[in-house]
Amino acid sequence: MKHVAHESRRYLNDLCKTLYGELSNNLSNRAKATHFPPSKTRSHAKVIPQRRQPMRAMLSSIAFAQMAFLSVASADPIQLTSFGWQISGATVTASKAANTSAGTLVGDYSVVASADALSASTPLASGQFVFRGSVFSPKYDMPGQKAGNWYLQGSWSITDTSVPAADLSAKYNSHRIEGELKAELPFDPTKQPAGTVDAQLSIPQSLDAGRWTSANGKLIGSARLEGQMNLDVALLPDVSNAQPAP
Repeated sequence: MKHVAHESRRYLNDLCKTLYGELSNNLSNRAKATHFPPSKTRSHAKVIPQRRQPMRAMLSSIAFAQMAFLSVASADPIQLTSFGWQISGATVTASKAANTSAGTLVGDYSVVASADALSASTPLASGQFVFRGSVFSPKYDMPGQKAGNWYLQGSWSITDTSVPAADLSAKYNSHRIEGELKAELPFDPTKQPAGTVDAQLSIPQSLDAGRWTSANGKLIGSARLEGQMNLDVALLPDVSNAQPAP
């Protein structure tokens, strides 16, 4: 195992060196492209446009290689786990439905409820669940949407409300988990709050319990979003104190 980690570090180190070399050569070539031919004066020189390399993509590759290098060097690998909460005691607020040429839109559909962890391994043992989104039913088929169905979509969060407000002011903090929710329904959730919902959940990227997290899962319950919320989670390596191996 140590041999594999050592070879991985060597490979990523070589990758970083290669990318930096390509970047240096690219910058050198761009600098040379601005020189005028010695046989012509500056006033009559014809500069031939040079094809630029994708600098942003190259820099992104370097950053990715460095992060991968630190991840391998760290003794803390990616961890796969599960989080779950019971959502209950919901209060629902919905704006008046508006009929448009495309369909029926409820522009503000909000839910505030309690969230209680289903296991001791789930962070935020208890907190406040908040959903803010909209509901839309198209009059005709659209890409990804069928006429007559209702589409619930928006953002959700679970926040530990017991901590001081100052600790919650940062966009990313270990006292809040947040993500996106989408659900396709055969009924209007504002008129059938007890109807069954099987919603798709995702966390594109969030700082959970001090670790960068990404996740996918489901919330199965009622249109009031009362029910069980389960996430399959990938905890990314904590590289804050990692040191590249020589």
